[in-house]
Amino acid sequence: MPWSISHIRNIVQGEFWKCKSLSKDYGRVKVPVYLIEGWADWYATAELRAFQKLEGGGVPRKVLIGPWGHYYPDAAFPGPRVNGCELYLRWFDYWLKGIENGVMSEPAVTVFVRHWKDPALMYVEDAGEWRNEDAWPPKRAERVELYLGNDGQLSDKSGEGAASFAHRASAGMTTGRRSGLGSTTPWGMPLDQRGDEEFGPVWTGEPLEKAMEVMGECEVVLQVSSTAKVAYFHVKLCDVSPEGVSRLITDGGLLGTHRGGHERPEAMVPGEVYELKFPLKHIAYRVEAGHRLRVMVAGADFQNAWPTGERGVHTVYFEGSRVVVPMVVAGSQTLAPPVLGESSKALPRESEMGRPGYRLVRDLVNETVTCELEPLSGAKSTWRVSDRDPAVAVIEGTARCTGVHGGKEVSVTAKSRTSSDASSYTHESRVEITVNGEKYFEKTWRETVPRGWS
Repeated sequence: MPWSISHIRNIVQGEFWKCKSLSKDYGRVKVPVYLIEGWADWYATAELRAFQKLEGGGVPRKVLIGPWGHYYPDAAFPGPRVNGCELYLRWFDYWLKGIENGVMSEPAVTVFVRHWKDPALMYVEDAGEWRNEDAWPPKRAERVELYLGNDGQLSDKSGEGAASFAHRASAGMTTGRRSGLGSTTPWGMPLDQRGDEEFGPVWTGEPLEKAMEVMGECEVVLQVSSTAKVAYFHVKLCDVSPEGVSRLITDGGLLGTHRGGHERPEAMVPGEVYELKFPLKHIAYRVEAGHRLRVMVAGADFQNAWPTGERGVHTVYFEGSRVVVPMVVAGSQTLAPPVLGESSKALPRESEMGRPGYRLVRDLVNETVTCELEPLSGAKSTWRVSDRDPAVAVIEGTARCTGVHGGKEVSVTAKSRTSSDASSYTHESRVEITVNGEKYFEKTWRETVPRGWS
């Protein structure tokens, strides 16, 4: 059975997910752990949270986070690349062979601190520097509270008033493939975020007098209400250059129905004010002097989150609404930078790289937006949402693999379709196998489940 059928049957947190996760008991881990990831991939936040949780169990641990997508460090995009094999070898030489090579006397945390670079659909190499730290987040990080003011300003004091905006399923077109860049990698990175500012309220701070670094996990507190029973709130933290270009630093979101947890969602009462608390993704990012921080709130994150099924108007109340940012003065680090071996695989020029298909198509008559993906792997998918009726959404994908086995040409084609309406989600998965062009096997799986309050 395709794994996707189990997914659609378990759309809220429950025992199905708990039994497969360490989250309920990190104490089960008894072996040394080396976590390696990249900011542009799916799992950097999960790995850094695991690093934090493992501390209590006394498990020897290290973590390395580069700028990369879903690649090994030796062949990663965006660069810079490092010699990952050398890192693995030193770790296993020490823990499996007992070779004293000093690996555990080095700082426990190594991260790539990203610097300003104009947003682009693809970076061959990101801008930034490698950093060693003794802890995550760094102990010198100060939690700075940025309040959402009634004049569109980020402030150190709580404001008054409120901002309302309509739920728009296609909001987030500039966010990129933030849930993982694997589908069009290394393409699909966030663009200039100003393209989404019309879909929700925006607050901008004063120019920084000195360079600061966001190091850790930002936290969001929002006072909200909605005319809908199910509403999603997505928050972006951005770096705005003196020229006005807005680059995404980190983001995150929460369904208002999950305010009490992910196991038993509860409908929102239209017009009632709720306090939502949720984290943004972990990050290490330098904001230059003269740049400004910006917070954006929207009711959707197209390409990364399934749209809620109700039209509605959402409201953010300024009093008490804030983003808590772990800030470090740039240049305040005391540890020497890491010494990382260079990869034997040099980064190519952009002109040497294949170009996948990646299109966002807006239908002005039917009020839909479609994301069309054609990765270099040959798989294809389309993802369509409706601004007129956000309950109606559909994603379809096709992948084909052909090879020769025992002198025969074997072709496997997999197709899937996930859709929603006002009351349910439906998922269908189909596999077809041919041998020398003749049908050998086919099977279809189909499952429909209620939307509930998710």
